[in-house]
Amino acid sequence: MQAPEVLMSLRYDAKADLWSVGTIVYQCLTGRAPFQAQTPQQLKQFYERNAHLQPTSVSQIHTHTPIDRQTGRQQLEQTHW
Repeated sequence: MQAPEVLMSLRYDAKADLWSVGTIVYQCLTGRAPFQAQTPQQLKQFYERNAHLQPTSVSQIHTHTPIDRQTGRQQLEQTHW
């Protein structure tokens, strides 16, 4: 599943990859995609209608707004091993 900024052809960075990883992990853990759409166009429309949406039980890696997403380093620094 593509990050909103990728799907909308906006400028993006490595945080978009974390979004994608988050959706994969979410799907592996729950058995379903965090956002339901049949086509990329439907997914884009969903993102546009739900600009501040994020799935429940997913960390800040997966926030909708790219500037608010944590980097991998930030996430690792906050992880207690």
